[in-house]
Amino acid sequence: KMITKLDDLLELVKTKGKKRLVAAYANDDHTVCAVSAAVDKGIVDATLVGDIETIKKICAAEGINPDKFELVQEADENKAGVKAVSLIREGKGDILMKGLLSTDYACHPEQGDRPDARQEERHADPHGRV
Repeated sequence: KMITKLDDLLELVKTKGKKRLVAAYANDDHTVCAVSAAVDKGIVDATLVGDIETIKKICAAEGINPDKFELVQEADENKAGVKAVSLIREGKGDILMKGLLSTDYACHPEQGDRPDARQEERHADPHGRV
């Protein structure tokens, strides 16, 4: 069957079984609301990595029950990215979602607090690939 509407896509996704989404640094309302909607639609179960107090404040402001999520405390942006990737690698999640984490860092969270690591890689590869 050809998918012609978003509802068709949602129904197809539901037939594939629920996945575990892990949101890295979920300290913003856009991330929390989007993940909440996906949970409510039965598409995913969700783990939010970030500052739990901030996430709970966002949930209260948006009328969302935070108990629908697994919450993992990590207030530091970079460490939250590393923790989220670790959860995926440990098999505790299937889908990695970038929250408020900066895009530059989100591309290479495994490098932790080493902002010079990408520069080192560029110099190490004779073709300039990262």
